[in-house]
Amino acid sequence: MEQINALYIFLTQSPWLEFWALLVLFLVFIEALNIFIKYLVSHIQNAMLGSIIWFIRRPILLTLMLLGILFYIQQSGIAWANFYIVGRVFNTILYIYYLSLAVKVNSMIILPIIKQKLSEKDVDRDVVILIDKIISAFIIFFGIYIVLSIWKVNLTPLLASAGVAGIALAMAAKDSLSNLFGW
Repeated sequence: MEQINALYIFLTQSPWLEFWALLVLFLVFIEALNIFIKYLVSHIQNAMLGSIIWFIRRPILLTLMLLGILFYIQQSGIAWANFYIVGRVFNTILYIYYLSLAVKVNSMIILPIIKQKLSEKDVDRDVVILIDKIISAFIIFFGIYIVLSIWKVNLTPLLASAGVAGIALAMAAKDSLSNLFGW
């Protein structure tokens, strides 16, 4: 027990040693969690559930790693102004990663379901591609909105401009869309 106390005192004398020790501790925890998830996936009988768990494994591990680093930064006594900026940077990284994950989920799960449902109704292939592009664009625009909100950018003028531009685009694309959908 005395050796553990001596190691703790040694590590807490320097903020950098404490940071690297906690980082190694978090990485060991994350790797243990990764091994547990691999074990869990290998023993699940349902293939779909196993693939979903395997798919969300990396976002969970990345989130835990970033939260561990944020926790250390908060506990280390860094000035609040710096922590505020670091927190925003980490939130931005997480949201961008989750948005790329949402686009992948759209292409891997949602799009095949839409293709299956629309193929039953004998809908043109171009409509499926259009729906995929609309969903992806919505995810990306939503992501841009979230990231700009994290950085406290005033989005009211941007949204008002987007509304006016949307009306203009709808008027311009009316004939093209009517030809595409056959209305």
